[in-house]
Amino acid sequence: MNHILLLGAGFSRNWGGWLANEVIDFLLTCDGLSERVRNLLLSHRRQGGFETAFAELQIDGPEPDLRHLLSAINVQRNERRVCSRSV
Repeated sequence: MNHILLLGAGFSRNWGGWLANEVIDFLLTCDGLSERVRNLLLSHRRQGGFETAFAELQIDGPEPDLRHLLSAINVQRNERRVCSRSV
């Protein structure tokens, strides 16, 4: 499994990073996420962000949910790279 460093918006925003709400909005549009994952993301929207939702799935989530969320995070990361190259 790849290692991913999840940094908060306070650190990365100055270099084109997305705010946590923007990441959650993006993740909610991704195909393949279960209703449980979508509800988890929404429940952590105001506090904790997608990182907390991801951590909860790592602790006690079903493996398919964790894989789908990780895949969506990777899609977001690649999307961010494309956007930052065009700036």
